[in-house]
Amino acid sequence: MSVKRIVRGSVITLLVVLLGLHTAVQLGRDYAVQWLLDQGASRAGIHSLSINWFTGRITLQGVSVVTPDQPELRLDKLQLDLDYGALAEQHILISDLTLEGVALYVHEQADSEPRQFYLGPVALSGGTAEPPEEAPAEPSAWQFGLAHFRITDFSWQSQLKEGNHQLRIDQGELNTFYTWQKEAITNLALQGAINGAGFSLSTQGQPLPDTKRSELHLKLDKLPLHSFTAPFVPELQATVSTDLMLTIVAGDEISITQSGSVQLDDFNWQQTGFGLSQRLLTWDGKTEFKMSAGKPESVTVEGELNMAALGLTADALKVALNTGHWHGRTDLAFADAGIHSVDVAGQLSLSALDLVSEETLVQLNEGSWQGNTGLNFNATGVDRVDVKGRLKTSELVYQMAERLQARVDTADWQGGLALALQNQPVAISGENGQLALGGVVVKALQEDQTLVTLSQAQLSNIDLALPEKLSLGGLNATALELSPQGDATLAKLNLNIGDVAFALGKAVVINRVELQNLQLREQLTADKQPVSVSRLQKGINSMAPPEGSGETANNSSAADGEPPLRVQVKELVVTGDSKIMFTDNSTSPPFNSEILIDKALLQGLDSGSQDLAVFDLGLKLNGFTTLELSGDTDLAGGGDNASWKGNLKQLELPRLSPYSIEYTGYYLQNGQLQLSSSGKLKGGKINGKNEIKIHRLEVEPADQEQMAKFSKQLSMPLGTAISVLQDSDDNIDLDVPISGSLEDPDFGLQSVVTLLAGKGLKQAAFSILLKSLQPYGTLISLAASAAKDGSFISLDPVVFAPGNADLDDYALGYLNKIESMMAERKGMRLNICGQAVQQDQVLIRTGLEADNKKRDKPFTQEELAALEKQQLEALAQQRSDRIKQQLTVKIPGERLFSCFPVPALNDPEAIPAATLGL
Repeated sequence: MSVKRIVRGSVITLLVVLLGLHTAVQLGRDYAVQWLLDQGASRAGIHSLSINWFTGRITLQGVSVVTPDQPELRLDKLQLDLDYGALAEQHILISDLTLEGVALYVHEQADSEPRQFYLGPVALSGGTAEPPEEAPAEPSAWQFGLAHFRITDFSWQSQLKEGNHQLRIDQGELNTFYTWQKEAITNLALQGAINGAGFSLSTQGQPLPDTKRSELHLKLDKLPLHSFTAPFVPELQATVSTDLMLTIVAGDEISITQSGSVQLDDFNWQQTGFGLSQRLLTWDGKTEFKMSAGKPESVTVEGELNMAALGLTADALKVALNTGHWHGRTDLAFADAGIHSVDVAGQLSLSALDLVSEETLVQLNEGSWQGNTGLNFNATGVDRVDVKGRLKTSELVYQMAERLQARVDTADWQGGLALALQNQPVAISGENGQLALGGVVVKALQEDQTLVTLSQAQLSNIDLALPEKLSLGGLNATALELSPQGDATLAKLNLNIGDVAFALGKAVVINRVELQNLQLREQLTADKQPVSVSRLQKGINSMAPPEGSGETANNSSAADGEPPLRVQVKELVVTGDSKIMFTDNSTSPPFNSEILIDKALLQGLDSGSQDLAVFDLGLKLNGFTTLELSGDTDLAGGGDNASWKGNLKQLELPRLSPYSIEYTGYYLQNGQLQLSSSGKLKGGKINGKNEIKIHRLEVEPADQEQMAKFSKQLSMPLGTAISVLQDSDDNIDLDVPISGSLEDPDFGLQSVVTLLAGKGLKQAAFSILLKSLQPYGTLISLAASAAKDGSFISLDPVVFAPGNADLDDYALGYLNKIESMMAERKGMRLNICGQAVQQDQVLIRTGLEADNKKRDKPFTQEELAALEKQQLEALAQQRSDRIKQQLTVKIPGERLFSCFPVPALNDPEAIPAATLGL
């Protein structure tokens, strides 16, 4: 056979084969179009399908599938270049793959079970049937590779029960993916939109080695989350934007590193009983995650979190936050049992935070935290929490229902806390914490009453060991005000407290309490009610839970079952410019007093011990009066035992006139008082002694009705008692004991005043008279005939011989005593009432009858009776005159008063005498 024939035969054979292949391709294209029409397409077409068998290029163009009521499916161009040379090495290598103008539409047949999906008119397998088990196939020697893939104008739409989605790829590119070169670096870049949100994705990685590596950069621009979450959470609305870098290393150990930002906009989730909204949430930072042997090993998060317009509503809670900012680092370490530890370090700031529940309201204008927080876990959960750093807040408001509101303008905490959560109860510990407060206001809302205000406070060296104890190195409070209200503020002071140890529920021990510059102001109403204290008590009572509430019941039951808290104060002292301003509007005129506190010291106060606490007090009243009082008391331990010793000097009595008028009816015109007092209180019974010295006391009537009551109680006018008590220097010395029981409801200020002014004065007056007239004054008594002769105190009478007005030696000695007594007491006045009695009458009558018998013209019986009466009256007058004559040697006659002589002839036992009365 000739060469020519061989060549010609080969060409003919090749042409026949090529013609057959070309015909087969065209037949395949026509078959594909017909098959699409058979599936339900109303129109289908393929513009061209070509295969270059020499170069290995396949080109498909102009694919179009139209299905009624569905978007058109199209493929503008598909071009694939197959590398024939790689086939020799059993490599299927696509050197280039291009997709242009792709539009796909996937939907789901309604109400079909099992679910049926369609790509245009073509039904897709639901994938619900389990594939039959096959024997494992031997791995193929053939391997796949893609050198370059490019896609442009790609569109994907889906309409499923879960929602509708759109994916658009404006351009994309993939390079270098070879299964036989595991170390080759594969690059992928996509740019387009998901559900209308633009995105770009670029990756570079090694997906095939045993240790796989990948770097990914993803940008999203406001992707609507609800388009994905609607089937599961239809109420959720939000958009998310990202600019993230992601690095993944996956092998025996896995590490994932993220850096970049995430932004959540207009988040809103509303459903029955719950609502959550967030206008803006951004995160910009870095996250590292590591796994080993299939278990997490550590997570590290470092970056910045910002929030704006957060709102949370639930059945019993509402939370609103204007802005929030977090910048810091979080480390999580894992163990076999799960999370081993969490460490958080950084800065947190909040503004305009509101928390509202059924019973409480919390508002915070600004808050910031800078520090570290550590959590340690064990098999049962969180074991320990450690917190160290600084917390600052401004304009913090806490409100409890409609009862209480507490506001703090500024608060600054520095220190550390440790929480042991596995203990029962939870243990909290911390050392050397510092807390600063400013602008504290506590208010009772129902009464609109401010209870406490505080300008600044500093708590230092706070040590915690809760629930066992709490200790405090110092508390310095500035401008503390109790029940403030203009000029009616109850108390203002600076407060320093040092070394406080508090055993919760058991005892509190305070080393020192110092009240600096204490200004205490109070006034009594017309019915003796304290204005500021009552206002404070009313506000406190308004904060109590309503009667019958569970809170009240629980508190009362707890209080009944627990012992009272023991309070110990080693030293309490008042320093600085401290004073008490007091006004009593129940008196007329109102009583005003300003009391300066020179010193005030209390040591050893213990509510749980019978040991006596020592006190020492020094006061200055109204600029001149001083009071020194010292002693001991167990007032905190029950108050049944005490002792005291005190001295009161230069008390100007006219200042006490409002009380004197109220209790005695007399106005104190002049006078000064000094008091030395001492005594004991034992078993609730008081026994004391008071030494009173009054100088130049002068009184004037003010209230006749009260004067009468007091005179009846005293059994003499106050002026009479003063005349007896005052010596030649206008001094009154009284020793007045006081006794009584604190449990007696009638024992109080009124009873003490009554005792001093009544019983004390009366006993002192009689004591002075007895001492001054010894040994003569043995029958001194209150005069029952005071209304008749003007006397209120009866002295022993001056006795005369019957019918005689001469003074014997005994009478002269007695009158000398009276003379000396009156010379020493210039205010004393003496009434002298001479008497004529039956013994005098017998003598006078006998004499008259004897003389009458000698007369030439005897008197008649009527005339004798008249003469007898005249002589009896004259005798009585002579006796008064004789006594006055004797006393006027040293006593001015203006202080001696004679009575009109009236013979007393009814009593046969009456002794001839002259009565004396003061």
